[in-house]
Amino acid sequence: MRAKDVIGGAGLLVHHGTPVADWSAEQLRSGFNTERHPRTMIGTTRGSAIWLVTVDGRNPPVSLGMTSRS
Repeated sequence: MRAKDVIGGAGLLVHHGTPVADWSAEQLRSGFNTERHPRTMIGTTRGSAIWLVTVDGRNPPVSLGMTSRS
């Protein structure tokens, strides 16, 4: 199943089924999307299912977080 739209704390990740690659409007600091951090996202599918996803981080070696592009 694929998500139709996905948004994260830094902005839109997927819009109308297409990944958002240009985050220039977000003015994120350099490295934000390539460094590992805890991440949370909420998304919906075409069938109106809601996804709530959390990735833990900052507790090596148990949880390392993820990049925004992992």
